[in-house]
Amino acid sequence: MAKITEAEKVYTELTALTEGGLSFADAVRKVAADTGKKEGAIRANYYNHKKKLEGGATATTGRRGRPKAQPLTVDGALAQARAILEQALQGIDREVDAVKAELEAVQARHDALVASVKDRKTELQQKIKALS
Repeated sequence: MAKITEAEKVYTELTALTEGGLSFADAVRKVAADTGKKEGAIRANYYNHKKKLEGGATATTGRRGRPKAQPLTVDGALAQARAILEQALQGIDREVDAVKAELEAVQARHDALVASVKDRKTELQQKIKALS
């Protein structure tokens, strides 16, 4: 038979208390007072066991945070430098494409404005004439 861990005991006790109508915070306070442990430790035990039940990583099954840095070799440094330079090349292409799209939009606006100049001027001249 497997040994019941402290986290499992805390999880079971908190679950029973909350199902009995007690709020989670009050249940944590009660368990902490009963066991003489800090509330933070009780919460940590509860969530660690909950994560274990849900199939998540625990302190013994997985490492959290940033992965360990791998030692850099000459080939690795060259590969990184090559990748950075290739990204820079792609960045230039994206920049040119963006400016081209802006230019086309401005050109279309210019063309529409030029096409409407005669009609707009005629309309304004008629309004001026009507006011005279």
